[in-house]
Amino acid sequence: MKGRVAGWYRRMKIKDKLFVFLSLIMAVSFLFVYSGVQYAFHVYDEQIYRKSSEVLRMSSERIEDLLKKIEDVSYEIITDEHIQRILSMQNRDDTYDQYQMKQELWDQLAQYAGDEKYIDSIHLIDARGSEYSAGSSSSDLMKQQQEEVFERAKAQKGRNLWMTLGSSDPVLISARQIRSFHQLSLNGLGMVLIQVNVKQMIRDLPKDWGDSVGDMMIADKDGNLVYSARASVLTPEMTKQTLRHPGYDLVKKNGKRYFISFLQSSYQNWSYYNVIPFDQMFAKISFMKTVIGTCFLLFFSVVLLFGRKIANSITEPIEQLVSAMKSVQHGGIEAGVSLSLPEHTQDEAGTLNRHFTVMMKRINELMEENVEKQLIIKETELKALQAQINPHFLYNTLESINWLAKANQQKQISQMVESLGFLLRNSIHIKDDTVTLQEEADIVLHYMTIQRFRFEERLNFTLDIAEEVKHCRIPKLTLQPLAENAIQYALEPFTRPCAIRIQAKKTEDCVCITVEDNGPGMNERILEKTGGRGIGLWNIHERIRLMFGEPYGLRIQSEKGKGTAILLTIPCRNEVV
Repeated sequence: MKGRVAGWYRRMKIKDKLFVFLSLIMAVSFLFVYSGVQYAFHVYDEQIYRKSSEVLRMSSERIEDLLKKIEDVSYEIITDEHIQRILSMQNRDDTYDQYQMKQELWDQLAQYAGDEKYIDSIHLIDARGSEYSAGSSSSDLMKQQQEEVFERAKAQKGRNLWMTLGSSDPVLISARQIRSFHQLSLNGLGMVLIQVNVKQMIRDLPKDWGDSVGDMMIADKDGNLVYSARASVLTPEMTKQTLRHPGYDLVKKNGKRYFISFLQSSYQNWSYYNVIPFDQMFAKISFMKTVIGTCFLLFFSVVLLFGRKIANSITEPIEQLVSAMKSVQHGGIEAGVSLSLPEHTQDEAGTLNRHFTVMMKRINELMEENVEKQLIIKETELKALQAQINPHFLYNTLESINWLAKANQQKQISQMVESLGFLLRNSIHIKDDTVTLQEEADIVLHYMTIQRFRFEERLNFTLDIAEEVKHCRIPKLTLQPLAENAIQYALEPFTRPCAIRIQAKKTEDCVCITVEDNGPGMNERILEKTGGRGIGLWNIHERIRLMFGEPYGLRIQSEKGKGTAILLTIPCRNEVV
């Protein structure tokens, strides 16, 4: 699989590779950003949970402290000696005394009800069922469920019993059985019920707590709601379920979500809940998530769009170059010549295209030059074919002159004509670039034969070719120009005799050829011209170096009044180079 993906990637175009690369970078960046944002929001959620739990703990402790005070009030009532005495005397028939005791009982209850802010009402029911109450308000639920309350309170045997009456708008009451402690008889004297204003307790919590608490809910150990500011959110079934998993939870009801943190208190085994509307609390966070996601997607789209354009701008010159190369490959040279880019394109692709264009223009020029040269060569070959008759005519003419000279006993003329014919044949018919040293020496001998008839006794020519080097190869027409150079500079300007000597001998693996004369030599000006290798000598020197290499060539030795010597060094080779 990995090799298949790698092969697929290698076959992609450069612009597609760049696009894929940018996409991968953006995708990885998105994952990092998304993970970072999610982690930040998770930390924020935990901070909210900690704050909510802390406030909930402090609120529960505050409420429980107030409930304990109310519980203390109920204890004071059932242990009040005056109340105990009044309830013990309820069996008397004296109507006036009973009325007076009732008044005292109401006054005593009113005093207890006024001691605590959060007591709505206090109800005392004696053994005969008479009720004495004090306070600002009381719930009808206590009358409706009085028997149930009495039964449960009696089971506590004088201990305090917290009960909630109702479900939609629950009422919290404290119930205690009044038992006679005279001589520890513990006879039932009645029941005291205290209705608690839980709502006021919640409202009186410190404001800096309330801002973070949201809507508080309290449930008893059976899951019944003791207090609920948002009764439609939590149900008894839900409280029983969340009770087993202390911490926090996200509840969805009626299409709305609520963030609920909860804890269980050791006091009465009650559970406290903090209900915060999730959508309202996290509206800004959700909005920020949406904004961040939208901005990143927009940025991702813009980067990909511009990345695609940048990739196209980079690869477009290369694609043009590839297209031009394909056209050239199929013979379309003009496509490479006509390839052009804007002047501002100065990157590597632009430089490559411009160099390719220059190269194709040069190739086109060379091809045009080659066509012109081919035409010239064809024309030259045609002219050479047309001129083939002229050498034959010249040879025949020279043979006629030679025959006539021999017939008239003109040996000098006959020798000159024969030498001239030899030179003409060698210059025309020898097609190889090299000849043997012996063949080159024959050419020089025939050239000197003609020059002897010209200069007579003034020319003293000597040719000394060692037998071991006669078959060594030498560039064609090397010695004859040197002999001609000696005649031009040593013999022609003067009337005195001149000795010209050509010598060839083997030295190690080389052949050393010397062309020397006893002429006037050369001064510095002439030596600089010829010793610096004028056109003729420079031509010979370069031909030898190109044919045999750098170590070989030509050099001149000359001194004023002592003649000139030209030294040639060539390898001793018998094969054709």
